[in-house]
Amino acid sequence: MSHRGLPLSHKRSKRCVRQGLQQLRTTRDERMKAREERKARLELYTRFRCQSEALPRAWLAFLRPYWAGKILSLRKRDPLELSENTAFSRMKNAKLYQWKDILEVLWDHKADVPVTEKLHRAVVTTNACVWSVLTTYQRLKSLLGVLNEFKELQWLRADIRPRLLVHKASEDKKEVFRLHDFFRIETKGGYSFVMDLTSWQFGFNDWFFTWEDYKNKYLAEGEDPQPFQYDLDADSYLKEFEDTSATKSFMLRFRDKINQMSDEELKEFGSDVNVKLSSRVRQSVYEPRISAAFEHNEVIMVSRSATALQSGFESSP
Repeated sequence: MSHRGLPLSHKRSKRCVRQGLQQLRTTRDERMKAREERKARLELYTRFRCQSEALPRAWLAFLRPYWAGKILSLRKRDPLELSENTAFSRMKNAKLYQWKDILEVLWDHKADVPVTEKLHRAVVTTNACVWSVLTTYQRLKSLLGVLNEFKELQWLRADIRPRLLVHKASEDKKEVFRLHDFFRIETKGGYSFVMDLTSWQFGFNDWFFTWEDYKNKYLAEGEDPQPFQYDLDADSYLKEFEDTSATKSFMLRFRDKINQMSDEELKEFGSDVNVKLSSRVRQSVYEPRISAAFEHNEVIMVSRSATALQSGFESSP
């Protein structure tokens, strides 16, 4: 008996009840806080995505005349014919594609397979990541600058984990796998987002991600990319990056054009572009099966016919 006349076992029981109730209240508060954080994060994600969505639409509209008529067809190939680049050995979960353009020798089209929306977009954005950063950095920073939560726009370069890859037929046995450039958006609240204007070249179905999802799902293991210092007068970098004067001129015209556009003009420019691939595309037979059991890379040669679309820009020769 205790000095109050109650059994010790009864006191312990009451103490356990109090502790249990306190734990329940703590758990409930933590859950409520987590829900509020998720809600705030989703609202922020939506706000930043909506504010910048005109830019990927304009970017894809810009690529139309550049690629119009250049891609011919798509066909399967033996993955053993790839170059001995060490990067390919770890891509067991990716399908590899190769496209043939109009300047190259044609083949028997009986072996061709249909070009899905997914494959088409992969072709037109392949190896264009540096272009996308150099031409849109200033305009994106301007778009995001009106948001109170915006802190910083970063240009990152990292090793990626693709779900598919596209190579040109003329690169046969010389295929390379390059590091990938994209934007990271930092907010004052500590949240980070990724804007990737050429994500489709790797088989991703979207262009805007949380940093956590992008890092965990799409970056190579151990990658911790550090920001570049963007040169506002990027002409010098463009000169080193692109030695074809016509292509460089094409890129600079796009950069200058979107920088001069009002927000409404920018929205109108790419208003007919669907920037997110549909769920039907995800179920395509050409969609890579992302699983540990998928051990075989399928190599496909890509090509299509296209009609030039008016976008306000001249096609590059």
